[in-house]
Amino acid sequence: MFEFLKQSKDRITITDTLLERIKREELDKNSFVMLQVEIRRNDKTNKNQIFTGFLYSETARDPKNRIQITEADFEILKGGRLDFDGANILYYPDIDLHWKKTKKSNIHVVVANRKFSELPRAFEIQDLSETETNLKRIFQSAGVVSIFSHANKLSLEFGSYPLTKASEENLSEAILLEFTKWNGFIFR
Repeated sequence: MFEFLKQSKDRITITDTLLERIKREELDKNSFVMLQVEIRRNDKTNKNQIFTGFLYSETARDPKNRIQITEADFEILKGGRLDFDGANILYYPDIDLHWKKTKKSNIHVVVANRKFSELPRAFEIQDLSETETNLKRIFQSAGVVSIFSHANKLSLEFGSYPLTKASEENLSEAILLEFTKWNGFIFR
């Protein structure tokens, strides 16, 4: 583990609410406090879980650097933000989705500021795994028949249903929800 918080747009933001919580912890423990963030993979659900905790030090460190995280975990979480809701530390991935039309009227591409998959992956909707049932149901109800995923692009092929504004919003919401659950790639 190492201390890490980039000062560019590729960073993990710590909200003022969470910073206040860290400072309260420092006052309570009379010690310098850092937030430790770790991603653990749940082999049963094939999803990631984010664990956070406080690290204490008698010697003061860089007050601008309040997070300890591995480079690999940082790469998955960068661009998001950590917040405190009064009881729990929460992670928000802050994902932007942009819908684009293609030359084929039944194919639409969703471009994100996050990766959908590392390697190219194409499949029919009925081939989605059991861990992807919610996504499968929403895609089917919107008329999606196949998906091609690679990097930050997700191509959706629609069957007989045209893409409506309502189905675009429902699909976007489902995609964002899946990103939040996975804390990284949706499609492995």
